[in-house]
Amino acid sequence: MDFRQAVAAYQADGDRAIIQQILAYMRDRSESRAVMPGDDASVYVAIRANNIIASERSALEYEPAALSDYRDSIYAALSIDIFAGTDLSELRTYAAEVRRFLGANEYEALAHAIERHLAYKNHEYYVIIPALEHALTHADTSHSEREVVRYVNRAFQTEYIRLLTTLNGTVRLGRRDEHGRYHNVYVTPDKPDAWRIVLGRAVTPEVLPDLLRKLTAKQRDYVERAYTVAAADIEAGDLSQYKVSEDGVYRLKTRYMAGKLGVEESNLGKCFANIRGRVTDFIPTIAY
Repeated sequence: MDFRQAVAAYQADGDRAIIQQILAYMRDRSESRAVMPGDDASVYVAIRANNIIASERSALEYEPAALSDYRDSIYAALSIDIFAGTDLSELRTYAAEVRRFLGANEYEALAHAIERHLAYKNHEYYVIIPALEHALTHADTSHSEREVVRYVNRAFQTEYIRLLTTLNGTVRLGRRDEHGRYHNVYVTPDKPDAWRIVLGRAVTPEVLPDLLRKLTAKQRDYVERAYTVAAADIEAGDLSQYKVSEDGVYRLKTRYMAGKLGVEESNLGKCFANIRGRVTDFIPTIAY
């Protein structure tokens, strides 16, 4: 089965052979770009993916060859395969023998290599594999093999970065510089606060009651209803419908809130502009 057929099989039947092949190539070529005779086109996805994840793998201190060397030497000397059982059960069973063979220092080095391996496997499970699944799911196999590879590489990179930033608690903001060139800014958001989202300013509990009394009845109704929506979203852990500023503050999306409140977007936008004007004039500097 060639690369495009394998991608089509994944899309049609959930056949994960293509994912396993890419992951196998990624492990084999973690330290080499060589393409060997007999490799299929998925090797080019693996090579590109390894380049994309290189910095994260370095941060995880993952050395793919380290465990293979330990595994081979231990098996050659003791006929013990440290990865034969599930959850390292084989290593735990024969830990004393392995420690005597390696010595204390090398045994500690093995333990560190295993720890780094498990950290990488966790990263693979939560970020790499879902990014591959996303890319393969959306590839158009009616295109040429080269075009499918190019698409999968681009889609993997985009989804990998999105998943990684989400996992790390960061948000990617698309920006353009003064020359119109597009670039990304990565921001770690502050802890969300419903009143700050709604009012566009931080307020203290002591100031809030007086502030609300300064609003008209209609403005106060919108503010209190919007606060209820924002507080519920924060409680649910779903802030996907809110903007994040470059200083890490969550901001209201007027279109989203208008839909939740059942009002016209333009009317709500004007109302909140007036509300924030009053808030700016009212809140003392010490409050934010």
